[in-house]
Amino acid sequence: MKSDIDVCVTAGIGWALRLSRLEVPSAVVLGEPAWLNCSYDLESDELYSVKWYKNNVEFYRFLPSDRPPGQKYDLKGVFVDKEYNEWDLPSTSPSVESLAPWMLDEDSTQTQEKLAKQLQVSQGAVSLRLNSLRMTQKLSRWVPHELSERQQERRLVTCEGLLARHEKKSFLHRIETSDKKWIHFSNPTGQKSWGLPGQFLKQTPRPNRSEKKAMLCIWWVQTGVVYFELLKPGETVNTWYTSRYEQQMQSLREALNEKRPEWREKHNKLILQHDNAPAQNATVVKNTIKDLGWELLPHPPYSPDLAPSDYHLFTSLGHALKNQEFSNSDIHRKWLVDWFDSKGIEFFRQGIRKFPERWSECIANQGNYFE
Repeated sequence: MKSDIDVCVTAGIGWALRLSRLEVPSAVVLGEPAWLNCSYDLESDELYSVKWYKNNVEFYRFLPSDRPPGQKYDLKGVFVDKEYNEWDLPSTSPSVESLAPWMLDEDSTQTQEKLAKQLQVSQGAVSLRLNSLRMTQKLSRWVPHELSERQQERRLVTCEGLLARHEKKSFLHRIETSDKKWIHFSNPTGQKSWGLPGQFLKQTPRPNRSEKKAMLCIWWVQTGVVYFELLKPGETVNTWYTSRYEQQMQSLREALNEKRPEWREKHNKLILQHDNAPAQNATVVKNTIKDLGWELLPHPPYSPDLAPSDYHLFTSLGHALKNQEFSNSDIHRKWLVDWFDSKGIEFFRQGIRKFPERWSECIANQGNYFE
């Protein structure tokens, strides 16, 4: 059913009033708020009243001489929030309708109070306007690194090159990705519980991240895990790479020959993807990869959002580790083996197949981090 909204504004004498603007939305989603605005010029006269009508039935009246000056009337389907009303603004003040998303681009952390002062309107009017634009306030998120312009450019150029190569001829099936992650022996999490108001609930101490932990080093392809090793508790990846890397690469090659025999029969070269940590950039590492005849996939620095282990594998693993307790390394390792075996081929395939999508998002964000 169509509804008509009208306003009646009267001045003390009556003939000096000039209605300059009336703003009423043509349509409103059921249940959503609407901002009604009436601008007028009293031309040195005094305001007597402002009355709002819906289908010729009055639902709100403002008389400056009354105490309180605003009076709302019950009308089905209409709710008036008197706190959002503004009456004492000059006719030359900017309309709240001028508030647009682009005004928040330069500083998206502006408060409603700041916006209200800037537009010379009430904070309630700003709130309604933001609601009509379907804009919500979100908590800022942490990013791995504050990227410089050069680093953003490098990310952008790398992703453009990889995406162009993929679109020309897909090479995702040749990628073997590797990464590392600290795995704690104790992984407690806080739990929600029911309780009455004021009731003391069970407390869970925050995990001590300096306690016993071991580093997981893993290599996997779109069909599953090829090889992984859980280092001794407290052993770091740097010491591990310098002292045992050649032996580890030999074990990885043997695992590949066993689990991916097609690599021996076909001439397609394996493409290794890993991050740019100092250990991976060591000369011995580069020489080993070259001797094995493997190709190294370009990967820009500070880019966990472009690494399958970070955006896919470790995210799922982190959820599975919640509330897990491991008394020794053997139990720790067995749990990991069982968890990897429980994940089907589609799980690993999905992680690798997200590469083009991630490259595209990085390009769309001009090399910056993306959600």
